[in-house]
Amino acid sequence: MKRSRTNVLVSVLLMFCAGMTTAVWGDEASDAYDKGIKFLSEGRQRDAITAFDQAIRLNPRSAEAYLGRGMAYNETGKNEQALKDYDAALALNPQYAEAYFNRGNTYSDLGQHERALKDYNETVRLDSNHSGAVFNRSVANMFLRHPETAADARAYVKLKGWKDERTQYMVIFGAFGDRWAQRETEARQLLDEAAANCNTSAWPYPVIRYLRRDMSVDDLLAAATDPDKKTEARAYLGLDLVLAGKQDEALTHLHWVKDNGKKNFSEYAFAVSELGRLEAGAGN
Repeated sequence: MKRSRTNVLVSVLLMFCAGMTTAVWGDEASDAYDKGIKFLSEGRQRDAITAFDQAIRLNPRSAEAYLGRGMAYNETGKNEQALKDYDAALALNPQYAEAYFNRGNTYSDLGQHERALKDYNETVRLDSNHSGAVFNRSVANMFLRHPETAADARAYVKLKGWKDERTQYMVIFGAFGDRWAQRETEARQLLDEAAANCNTSAWPYPVIRYLRRDMSVDDLLAAATDPDKKTEARAYLGLDLVLAGKQDEALTHLHWVKDNGKKNFSEYAFAVSELGRLEAGAGN
């Protein structure tokens, strides 16, 4: 699963807001902001930064322009500048859910998952229907091995239903969360609900089948027919085998992901994180 980036959706929301800015900001600031949004949606981040610079000069109290520039900085890898802009947006509007959400994404990119988690929590507090924040919060909880990812899974199903393309991943996360908390019955119930409601012909349903013990390790690996699926399957096999106390088998799969997996996938990062945890434990 490629790491979740929902900035495109945020851009659409910002475009909607852009049409309402002229009366408040004045024509020049509004025009600069609109250009920044257009460039951002087209992937022209450097041009977007220039446009947002102008919007901020003309209207230094525009939380929206700081958010837009922060998104552009984040997408060009300038994460420290992005964080400063999100901080500025929140100083101007402490109730700005999208600024918390995007700052959380940047903290996640930096591997600062505790900080990311706090911002996703604040996003959901301000906007309980923010499915992107619920999803990204569950990813942060997976990194941190927090059982709360099970609650995120159930919240996501309520928001998006069983047919959403991310729901099966959330079920997988939730099952691990319940198992980390030694709630085996709840984990099984979540997996059974998925079996009854999800599209069982779609990937990653074979992972759910494996976690329900309806499929063997070899069968899951056979179902993983391309590098993307192999990365996911072996990462989840590794996490599952650690829980089963089969560390040597787990290490085989986790090392495969580290050496051969798709590096832009969350599962790659999960596997590397779990390897670090196991190696740190072995050194104690």
